[in-house]
Amino acid sequence: MLSFHHIISGYDRPLLQEAFSGTLEKGRLVALLGRNGCGKTTLIHTTVGFVAPLEGQIRIDNRPVGTLSIKERAKLMSIVGTKAVQSPYMCVYDLIALGRYPYLSFMGRLQDKDRVFIEEIVQVLGIEHLQYKRISSCSDGEQQLVQLARALAQDTPIILLDEATAHLDFVNKVKIFERLQALAKNQGKLILMSTHDLHIALRYADSVLLFEGGRIVCATPDYLVEKGLISRVFETEGLRFRF
Repeated sequence: MLSFHHIISGYDRPLLQEAFSGTLEKGRLVALLGRNGCGKTTLIHTTVGFVAPLEGQIRIDNRPVGTLSIKERAKLMSIVGTKAVQSPYMCVYDLIALGRYPYLSFMGRLQDKDRVFIEEIVQVLGIEHLQYKRISSCSDGEQQLVQLARALAQDTPIILLDEATAHLDFVNKVKIFERLQALAKNQGKLILMSTHDLHIALRYADSVLLFEGGRIVCATPDYLVEKGLISRVFETEGLRFRF
């Protein structure tokens, strides 16, 4: 369980006018939606502990994130960000294997069970053909799939994704949303995902955190559409949405 207690996030200035409180349960795919610059990435960085909240506290199973060690966080939360891979000459398989680091012995060697786990993830994401390529030879979309595989290899109850489908084509975006939805339900994981793929997110997300007018609204996609909140945030002159 991930809970927000009177959270206001930001760096040098608050990105919210109203503090946000709410609880996200495991077994759900939650979409984080809002216009550019509203604070989606900042909220994800605050949740994982990269940035301290300006006000309030974030807890995992009633344990404040700020009190957890790096290794404890690595066993509870994995994250896929928007930045390119910093080790371009690393083999894809080796990058995915980094996700197993929190579970390795002092010697840092993969066990047979780790390799089996990685192979299953590679198959689920359909990237068998990439695993022995260098990261530098992968397209942006392929690199995103590899980063997602690394996060899944970390096997955490909470997965945070920041624009993890940005460079994928439409078909692969839909496939990833389908797989993430199934992963959340079948394995009891909480997946919090910021995205600009509005229509796909509203189709597959169990609930939504919507940045609207300086606040965060947590509700089901149907509720946000029916109450006109999605239209209020995203419609502009000459642009209308039909759901």
